[in-house]
Amino acid sequence: MILTPEKVDDFKSAYPSTKNSELAKKYLVKESTIRLWAAQHGIRKEKGWYWEPKEERYVITYYGKAKIDSIASKLGRSKWAVINKYREIVGLRPKWEKKKKAI
Repeated sequence: MILTPEKVDDFKSAYPSTKNSELAKKYLVKESTIRLWAAQHGIRKEKGWYWEPKEERYVITYYGKAKIDSIASKLGRSKWAVINKYREIVGLRPKWEKKKKAI
């Protein structure tokens, strides 16, 4: 499916506060397509979707001491979001960035 000009305004208003999985079902596309459309139109999720410093501190404080599921529940995040954030913080997983290709 192509994001037609008629649907762009609807998409722009829905994207910041709607889960990508819900948008994918609505537009009958993959979640990766939803992220691509958002990038193409310069749209970002609402602030609440990003990790706050206090959330990162909570992950560092309790990771390995409490169950990952309980940390995820407390923060309102998925288990894998917590795991990946911990790995990113401790340097086991780089932040998303474009890597320069070797020439």
